Amino acid sequence: MQDATIIERIRAKFRALNAVLDERSRRQWAAAEALEYGYGGLTAVAAAPGLARATLAAGIRELEYRESHPYEPVLFWASAIVTQIGLDENCEKR
Repeated sequence: MQDATIIERIRAKFRALNAVLDERSRRQWAAAEALEYGYGGLTAVAAAPGLARATLAAGIRELEYRESHPYEPVLFWASAIVTQIGLDENCEKR
């Protein structure tokens, strides 16, 4: 899958979109690209714009969550991150 043409194509898409993507949308776009390519897609997409594989894995988890919870507000992810880093509802350390 590490075909230079494919990586360059992914890199061109990333350059075209990067200015308008925030962190979450960048992560989810990259994850969607990786899933589209199938086997080897994660490595190819990570190599193209220089994203960490862990970033893509997080994006894939987010996409899978959205697919199984289509009506849940997107703000859930922000609260999940706050919970994950150990802050309470008032953003104070637990």
